[in-house]
Amino acid sequence: MLITITGKLGSGKSTICQRLSERCRYQIYSTGEIHRNLAKRMGLDTLALNRLMSQDSSYDQAIDDEVKRIAVERQNDPLIFDSRLAWHFVEWSLKLFTTVDPVIAAKRVFKAPRGEEETYSDFHDALANLRLRAKLERDRFKDIYGVDYYDYGNFDLILDTTWLDPDLLATVIMSEASLIEPGSPPKSEILISPKSLYPTAFASRKADLPADNFRSEPLQVFCQDGYHFAAGDNAPLAAAQSALLPYVFARMEPGGSREPFSDLVPALIRQAQERGGFTYASLPDAYLSR
Repeated sequence: MLITITGKLGSGKSTICQRLSERCRYQIYSTGEIHRNLAKRMGLDTLALNRLMSQDSSYDQAIDDEVKRIAVERQNDPLIFDSRLAWHFVEWSLKLFTTVDPVIAAKRVFKAPRGEEETYSDFHDALANLRLRAKLERDRFKDIYGVDYYDYGNFDLILDTTWLDPDLLATVIMSEASLIEPGSPPKSEILISPKSLYPTAFASRKADLPADNFRSEPLQVFCQDGYHFAAGDNAPLAAAQSALLPYVFARMEPGGSREPFSDLVPALIRQAQERGGFTYASLPDAYLSR
């Protein structure tokens, strides 16, 4: 089986690939490494190369052609493409997307720089740089290919890595792979810790849902500024947090985002943390500004 994995900067794509490689003998093909090596050879950092690539699509096309060639020649091999857009070119693959709390992403890349071509002066520089790089890449891919690689609807499984261990994620990926027929429409299921979900309304009923309910009836969520929020009734999220579940399955509600927010209640943050015995990795600006 071919697996394609993409996602947000600092979300741990490469670590997950390594776990799958170690446990299941998948070979890794990383276009990110090609990108960094190209930047190094040109004497640029990755942000400068992203700006250059936004003006000249030949760099992207060269990488894309290589992905297509390998996918066709080795379509029956255990291979993972660690690549921004391999999912778009390898339609018969298991398509994965990784996401992460924006602050956690910045902390990760600041602590683990990738050579002189990708360095940051401090955490805040890393956070600003990641946001700008993400925007440049997202805009470039929309212009060149007409696709939004942040759209969950393109993927079979979306993995939030903020709290979840790479070994656990590798286990779930292989389990889910057996349930997905290559080339079928994406399932777009989100695997996420309840500690990465934010409440938006007071629970209207008692939080007494069974733990296994979240597999057959995924939580409804929406996304804004890189954060995931419970959609509608807060009781299912409260149940998951009270049960101390390591993860739940979720799906984006129709539309997938809301603006402006009209139902954020900052007091619910304190209640959720007390209920689950945790502290959120960071708080969205939408809460901090209220």
